[in-house]
Amino acid sequence: RRSEMAVKTGLFTIICLLSALCHVLPGVSMPDGRGLPPARAEKDAARSGFLLISGKREDTLIVIMFTSEPGPLPRVLELSGEESRLFDEATACCRAHGRSGYRQALKRFSEVRALGAAIARFPPERDSLPPDRDKLLALLAAEPEGPRPLHLPGRVIGARSFLVAKCRAFSLLARLVERDGALYQAIRRVLFSILYTLLAEDAYLAALESPGFSPETKRALAGDLLVLWERGDDPRKADHFPALEALWTARDNTVPGFGSMTGATEFLLISMELEEDWKDFIADKLENDEALAALEEFLFGLSWEEIREVRSRLETRGAYAISHADIHAFLENSGTYAAVNSRTPKAICDFFIDRREMAVHRRYAAAAGPRRTIEEMYLCFRLARQTGVPCPVR
Repeated sequence: RRSEMAVKTGLFTIICLLSALCHVLPGVSMPDGRGLPPARAEKDAARSGFLLISGKREDTLIVIMFTSEPGPLPRVLELSGEESRLFDEATACCRAHGRSGYRQALKRFSEVRALGAAIARFPPERDSLPPDRDKLLALLAAEPEGPRPLHLPGRVIGARSFLVAKCRAFSLLARLVERDGALYQAIRRVLFSILYTLLAEDAYLAALESPGFSPETKRALAGDLLVLWERGDDPRKADHFPALEALWTARDNTVPGFGSMTGATEFLLISMELEEDWKDFIADKLENDEALAALEEFLFGLSWEEIREVRSRLETRGAYAISHADIHAFLENSGTYAAVNSRTPKAICDFFIDRREMAVHRRYAAAAGPRRTIEEMYLCFRLARQTGVPCPVR
């Protein structure tokens, strides 16, 4: 699943960059002693959105420059002020300490900015959607024929690829500053914020498809979704992001023990760090098989299919428990999902994206197993509670 997702993201990136390359001049060199020094030029290019290609000499940089400016980039397709500040601080720290991944990080962020500039050439969301709010609501609430991405504006789909690429770039930066506590934690929070943005879109679309929300509530949610697409920031983020951040942090710090595969220990360890509304959410979902299956995936770090296989083999062999060290040998594979490792912020990001991709696959293949992540269900529960209706998204 991870390789398939990488191929899809890579293909979209290539298309976007080819589109952008239709508007470029030949590369120009910037030798040392003429203009900016190479290190300064490399950093400024990364911050400005230019794409650094190569250098034939150690003191030369080749820069691709866009000749037709698309105007200011939409906020969803650029680094925020806080992200730019952390980029500057982290790269300055890496350079000062001579860390080997410094240039790789600059190149990665240069590529991210080039991708954002390329995607920005697609028509704005409002140009691709009906201007009338009722028609917009009907379009968003309708169950599409085939995968929903084929029915959404091109820039919206591109923005998701940009967010994933930005997540990868900040993951690399986090690894480079792992020993710098405060800076590392700040970048880790940026990663969780990116995950929340990806999750919020899924939750809004799920709410709009649900018959349980009133038309008035759906109109408000559709407006918030449009703001999210245009600005990259959920208007309700201040209300819900802290709860999701706490959930991811708790999972990041919890190693599943497996044991008898009931999940009781894992659930208690995670829930001890969360607010009461998480417990209310679980109580609301106790009779929901899909929610319980998604929760088990979240607790164990295994796919629904792997959990069933482990339980079946335990029963066949007459065993009552299995240890964390033996789980993958028992399954005879390395696992469908990325292993969560609190020392690697990218791992929790991969873990969420892997589960989301598998849930979407099951939905379109009409396959058994959870078709939404537990985070999406939790956010929908909070949205329903915020709008004053019983949770209608089941």
